[in-house]
Amino acid sequence: MVSTGPAVVGRKVVVQPGGDPVDGGAVGRLLRNGWQEVGDFLGGSIRDLWERHPLGRQLEWWHAAGLHRVEVRRLSLGAAVVIWGRKSQI
Repeated sequence: MVSTGPAVVGRKVVVQPGGDPVDGGAVGRLLRNGWQEVGDFLGGSIRDLWERHPLGRQLEWWHAAGLHRVEVRRLSLGAAVVIWGRKSQI
């Protein structure tokens, strides 16, 4: 859940079923709740995004947008990356 507090600007979740690169593999097969199909459908787009814009570059965007205390957490089994940060109120 994303906090609705005024200091929280955004949260981004990139789902990577099956790990790196996205292939809808291990995690999708383990959970068997549709992630295999999601990985099959989105896998190429997500791989392309990460090849063209690696995590470091994406974090630069967050900082350029004025966010601070930007943090990254890779969720268990490499199934997702969550990025969050704060922006002071004006």
